[in-house]
Amino acid sequence: MNTCDRCGIQLTKNDRSDICMSCELTLADDVISGLEAENTRLKAERSAAVEDLKRLGSCTVCKHNGEAACVEDSGHEKCFAWRGAQEGAEG
Repeated sequence: MNTCDRCGIQLTKNDRSDICMSCELTLADDVISGLEAENTRLKAERSAAVEDLKRLGSCTVCKHNGEAACVEDSGHEKCFAWRGAQEGAEG
């Protein structure tokens, strides 16, 4: 029988690759942890961008665009609501 490429233990007939189930689970946990960290970072970036849009954005990126006139003279901090991702947009 073969041995695990990562830890060197003897593989069993239940192991479906060149690494043992324990090592596969460890790798999966590492991938999930990395994705969770990236998700947290991206949520923070998105929130910061939306806050910037409140101060700097034009009415065209507000979900209320065309519904009522914006009465804010210095940004949209009171009336702004991000329209969200647009359907068909890539990225």
